[in-house]
Formats: sequence, structure tokens, C-alpha cells
Amino acid sequence: MSTIAFILCGYAALCLTMAAYGWTRPTGGIDPRTQVVVVLGGGARGGQLQPVGQARVAAGVASLGPGQTLHLTGGLAGGGSEAALMAAEAMRLGVESHRITQEHESRTTQQNALFSQPIIGDRAVVIVSDNFHLARAAMLFRGHGYTVTALRGTTYRRGMRRALWFFAREGLSGPINLLRLIAWGLAGGLGASRDWRIRTLT
Repeated sequence: MSTIAFILCGYAALCLTMAAYGWTRPTGGIDPRTQVVVVLGGGARGGQLQPVGQARVAAGVASLGPGQTLHLTGGLAGGGSEAALMAAEAMRLGVESHRITQEHESRTTQQNALFSQPIIGDRAVVIVSDNFHLARAAMLFRGHGYTVTALRGTTYRRGMRRALWFFAREGLSGPINLLRLIAWGLAGGLGASRDWRIRTLT
């Protein structure tokens, strides 16, 4: 029983550490090197953005500076594009369509990073997501070669039950995604193709 309690306490501490790190990392200013503001999808239902997705788009629009591009990334499990819904929201908030790029296929944060690479290239980015999610997102984007100059959180607030669920999710997902990053690099070093690694490791 004491072993189980020890494991549970350790896991709880890990959850709190990961989530607290994500919560404290947002930065207020935007580095002048930034060329692209990347907004990660937050979910959609019935062809409509969820409130968390709307909050992410609003934070991305607020972060957008002169000459910068707003990049929206996210697919939908049932088909369609969350990025397209986010683009419509961004334009409603006043962003011109020519300043928006979209990635429509990703289903995970790691895929957000990988599938956006052909569009973003080597341009420096700021990442916009929930505060809970920022630490893991930054790890994955940096792990896949991006220059991340800043992190921006949203003002969206969840109820206690949902917040606890996100604590647990990030505490578990962070180490798993770190292992996936390591496996991605090792598999590439052994000659595995990018397509195989995407299918297997993301």
C-alpha cells in the first residue's frame, strides 16, 4: 500500500511540476526576431470552435505585430479543418486573409510542429496556446528545429474539474512526448523515413 501511495504522490508531483511550468512560462512581449505567430488548435465541435479555441485565436491576433504572419494549425478527427475555423475567427477579429497561413491535417501537438514546417520554414515563431499546454508545445517545436522566441497564453479559464484533468494530462503527456522526440531522432539516424516516423511516432 505504501508503494502505491508513493507512486501516486510521485505522479501527482510530476503533474503539478509540468502544469506549473506551463503556467509560468508565458511571456508578455514579442521578440523582434519573430516572423510567425503560431496558434495551436484547441478543439471544435459541430463546425464551431470551442471557447478555448476562440481564446487561442484572440491571443494570437493580439500577439500579431507589423509584418508578421498568423499561422493556424489543426485538423479535425472527423474530417475538415479546425485551422479553417480559426482563420474565419481571425478574420472576424480584423486580420487580413493574406497574413494568414493554415495547416489542416494535424491531430496532435507534435504533428502541429511537423506538418507546419513546410509552410513556416526556418522563420522564428511565437507559440500561442493554453498556459497549461505551453511547456509541452515549446518542447516539441524546439525539438523539431524551430526557433521559438516567445510563448503566449490565453485568458481562458476552466472550472476546477477540467483544470485538474489538464494537470494530469500534461503531467503524463510531457514525458511521453519527450520519449517520442528522442525516438524520432534515433529513428532518423537509423535511416527511417519521415513518413514512417510520422505514422509510427506521432
